[in-house]
Amino acid sequence: MLKVFKKLYPDFDNIEKKILITHADVDHCGLLSLFDEVIASKKSALCLENEFMGKDGFREENRLHKPYINICKILTSYECTNPEKINVPWDSPKDSEEALTQIGFYDFGELHFEVYEGKGGHLPGEIVLIDYKNNIAFTGDIYINIHDLTAKQAEYNKYAPILMTSVDTDASLCAEERRAVFRRLGVGNWEIFGSHGYKKEYNVNV
Repeated sequence: MLKVFKKLYPDFDNIEKKILITHADVDHCGLLSLFDEVIASKKSALCLENEFMGKDGFREENRLHKPYINICKILTSYECTNPEKINVPWDSPKDSEEALTQIGFYDFGELHFEVYEGKGGHLPGEIVLIDYKNNIAFTGDIYINIHDLTAKQAEYNKYAPILMTSVDTDASLCAEERRAVFRRLGVGNWEIFGSHGYKKEYNVNV
């Protein structure tokens, strides 16, 4: 990813950098130390702060996930994120029965996103961003386009379910959240960007 960033932005090392994360899994946070500001949900910020303080993150709290995550951190020379760089624009939902709860908004250029937080099916603190004007959705790992992974992604994807038993904290809850994402999409042609695999073209008819 660093190679990609520097190709897209030749002055990458010298510009001010801001990043938004959908959740605090290790494969989404490996380069956060390079950024000046990290935008995250309240629970994701707590997870990153726990890691910085030498405590277990949400994944490591699961004894079935902890060995795999520790291996990933060692192999990738993972650096914890300084909590002082984390910006939390939204509050987490309280006692919501919904699989996805709107917690606020986020604007990026001409894009205006509604921000939803899930109940932790994949990982606590996970968020989804939906722009209803431009029909764009960023779903994190709640939904990924598993049929259009690159060859390298598909090869890597074989190991996590074996070594972790499941990439989700609660697979049935994650499935419920996934259904909730698609229910929230309005009529029209949508571009869905999951965290892995190519974007998914999705059409909602009247």
